[in-house]
Amino acid sequence: MVDLLGGVVAGAAFVLYGVAFLYTEVVRAILLFYTMPLWGFLLGWALLGDRITWYRWAAIAIGLAGLTVVFGAGAGVPLPRNLGDWCAATSGFLWAVASLMILMQRRVSALVHGINFFAAAAVLSVLAALVAGGAGLIGRPDWNAFLPMAVWAVPVAMVLILPAGLATVYAPTRLNPGVCGLLFMAEVVVAAVTAALWAGEPLSVREAAGLVLIVCAGLVEPAAMTWRRRQAMARGETG
Repeated sequence: MVDLLGGVVAGAAFVLYGVAFLYTEVVRAILLFYTMPLWGFLLGWALLGDRITWYRWAAIAIGLAGLTVVFGAGAGVPLPRNLGDWCAATSGFLWAVASLMILMQRRVSALVHGINFFAAAAVLSVLAALVAGGAGLIGRPDWNAFLPMAVWAVPVAMVLILPAGLATVYAPTRLNPGVCGLLFMAEVVVAAVTAALWAGEPLSVREAAGLVLIVCAGLVEPAAMTWRRRQAMARGETG
């Protein structure tokens, strides 16, 4: 039973991340959630014995610097200060925990983790909506506005959400949780580029520079590993 919890914890993290946007600023929610690589590397070090190498620290620093550049420094140091902040911070931590659990639960297929992820997210989303509605934190949905949009829910889910969710839980079956966190930062890059292309939102020089930093953060570890392999091969040839 414990082997199945990785996807469930990932689903809980996903719901908390979504809830965070309702109760705090978007900038703060994203910055707090993306402390995830730090948590991932620390958990990997504590439980798997993975070393936090200099290039992993460098990747974390570059990634967080990129996020700060993209969103600006106006939010200040992203320490939790309200309900949304705590949801975002907890979500980042739980996502790192879920990634570690999925990596350690090698007997369970990625498909099973994916099913658990979607099931847990669906159930917890409904519970969160009921609790928030009962507490008066959100209003009742406008069903007349919702029903016409619901027609698109199934195709959008099948084409976009389902593959993305399965990829999200497949990656931790092969990669260190911290590395997964760094690669997840590509979400910010895709969001900014698609907003510029499809929504007509301008992409400033500052934002473009931040996106380059985020991409570089995801490339640090692969580049370092390639360099180390080449160094090892060179020593073998000369030895």
